[in-house]
Amino acid sequence: MEHDKIAACPKRESSSLFMNSCQWYYDDTGYYHYLLLNGSLQVRNMVIAQLRKNGVKVLCSNKSFRPASNGLRYDWYIRISDESSESIKKALSSCRVLPAKTADEKGLKKEDYEQLVRQASVWKQYNIRHKKKIAELRKQLQEKYSEIERLRSGMVLETSEMLELYKEENDQLRKQKNELEKFYGEEIEKLEEEKRGLENQCCILQSQLDSFAGKGSDSSSDSSDCANSSDAFSVYRRTVEILLDGVELLRGSWDVLYKELHPDLIFEVWRHIKEIRENPAEWRRQWKKLHAAEDWYERHLGKRWRLYCSQRNQKIRVLISEKKDQLKDLYYLKNYQSGNQGANNHGGEKRFAAER
Repeated sequence: MEHDKIAACPKRESSSLFMNSCQWYYDDTGYYHYLLLNGSLQVRNMVIAQLRKNGVKVLCSNKSFRPASNGLRYDWYIRISDESSESIKKALSSCRVLPAKTADEKGLKKEDYEQLVRQASVWKQYNIRHKKKIAELRKQLQEKYSEIERLRSGMVLETSEMLELYKEENDQLRKQKNELEKFYGEEIEKLEEEKRGLENQCCILQSQLDSFAGKGSDSSSDSSDCANSSDAFSVYRRTVEILLDGVELLRGSWDVLYKELHPDLIFEVWRHIKEIRENPAEWRRQWKKLHAAEDWYERHLGKRWRLYCSQRNQKIRVLISEKKDQLKDLYYLKNYQSGNQGANNHGGEKRFAAER
């Protein structure tokens, strides 16, 4: 009997439109493809599960530190394999609605339902009080409006009276001025000449100031046009390329550097590159040599990331990638060194792993 009462309680409606209630964005502008979204950790895990269910290969996911290519910053990023764009689009469309059974298959317990009913009653009382308070505030507001109108009409009358007084005082001042000009005619002429001289000097200085300001505005408008003509990522990349002349970032290192790395790890990357540039003959002693790829060296960036560097002919080549992709990275660096850049032979990777 007790079981029948619990079963009769209405079940909780699924929060199925979680992808509709959160902001998300699919970013395929860089080397890697990303799904950016806002929401809790539970929402992120539900999205990842739905993507994998639809056959989409999820490479990694974490908190997002910087804005996406649309200029907005999101809570999470999910790196997606770009092997099949159609399957990704299908998965994204299917993620818009989550089946109701994933929200709660068992429904609400009786005590939870009763608690919700009590909360609804409390909020109903709050709503009635708020309506009364709003009515009172509207009445007070109307009274304030009426008072403002009365004050405004009074100010119009006072303003007209003040204008009349101003005119009278102005006429009196003009009469006094004429009397003073007659009495102090010569002194006033001397003062007028000094005034004209000062006015001429002011005009010259103003002209020079306007010319200087014009040059400054031209330079600032050029820089603003340049900033508006490119997104944040392009500006960031161009700035880094200028500051790190002679440094080449390989593969998806730009995406990782801008979209995935924590700021502390970015500073660590700059510190390692500075170490290479300042000590070109000594830096290799502090790094781990890669025997699988000639003249390549490795540094750890925390537990998750790896930094690979090589220096030849005054040029520093850099690859930033995850530890779990190390086998692919070593195979890539070996082919890059031999001139086969961008090789992506999965059979070759297996043979390379067997050789190691």
